[in-house]
Amino acid sequence: MPALAIDNLPLPYRRAAAWWLGLFGLPFMAFAFWLLLTGVWPPVGEWARMSRWQPAEATLLAADLTVRPGSRGDPSREATATYRYTVGEAQYTSQRVGISRGGDNVGRHQAEMARTLVGYLQRGEPVRIWVNPANPTEAAIDRELRWDLLSLHAGFALVFGAIGMGLLFFALRLHRAPLPGPGLHAKGKAGENAPGLPRRYGNVWLHQMPGGVRVHLPYGRDLQRHIGAIAGGALFLGMALAIGKLMEREEVVPAIFAVVFGLLGVALSASSLFTLTTSLHANLDERGIRVRRRFLGLPLHSHQVPPGMVKRLELLHEQTTEHRGREIAWYRLLAQLKNGGTIALTDSLEGEDAARGLYTQVLERSGYRG
Repeated sequence: MPALAIDNLPLPYRRAAAWWLGLFGLPFMAFAFWLLLTGVWPPVGEWARMSRWQPAEATLLAADLTVRPGSRGDPSREATATYRYTVGEAQYTSQRVGISRGGDNVGRHQAEMARTLVGYLQRGEPVRIWVNPANPTEAAIDRELRWDLLSLHAGFALVFGAIGMGLLFFALRLHRAPLPGPGLHAKGKAGENAPGLPRRYGNVWLHQMPGGVRVHLPYGRDLQRHIGAIAGGALFLGMALAIGKLMEREEVVPAIFAVVFGLLGVALSASSLFTLTTSLHANLDERGIRVRRRFLGLPLHSHQVPPGMVKRLELLHEQTTEHRGREIAWYRLLAQLKNGGTIALTDSLEGEDAARGLYTQVLERSGYRG
């Protein structure tokens, strides 16, 4: 089996990515299992159990169509009835109409069933019911499966389950992936024949400054990658809307599922939009390292350390992705501090050549060692 691009993640990032993938997959799987346990298995099990019930005649005492307002104006309908029947010498009363209890607005089944029962009641005609011979207190008027309702539940369970299983599979694959090789390090003195600055390395610009260099990440970087992430967030939001629509059709769907998917969609889209609308400046010179991040031109975060606190600069291999059959390595330039901390000098830097070029140029022109 060919190695996946995620195999190249360093161990800490690989474990973190596996946890995040698993956390994203769990809500999908939870909702799929909830649908199977409440919307697919119970009606199928009841249908199989009721197939052995015996027919009988009952007298309708009441019949109606109960309409409850939905959360968004789409009402829920439920055919209700009360009927009396006799088994042997005993009389029983029941209110069960079909296999599933409760209202919905899937199709016209509830309205048509109510219309039929009201007709029987008005004409004073007996209605056929199905009685459990082992327990005569159990009876129902309609023992047929609601295929429209069942297919709706099964379809949602299939889609959500497939997405959740895919995410959990990749999380497990990522967790078990072999360790990547060692990261990049600058060897010797590089950049002797390098063109003058400013120069672009992937999505990063390098500018010459008196006594050092400035690393600059502009707005709108990694546009294609972040558009994909925004599309993923839109998928989560779409799932939240779909669950909301299902909630309109059935009152028993917990709102927590729509909330979780909506929050995940907002978080995924917002994080990518945040990256697209922020810039990063890192100055490295004899006065130390100063990092500033701006959001739409407004100061957002800054960090400054004197040169004596800087231990070394490091180029960290974050991950390897694949685009149109071509593998793309992603790196991050870090400053390791003597107190054990780190300062990110760049966000993700695309391409090994660009990363190596930036790393060696920063080492040569800033005076810091790698």
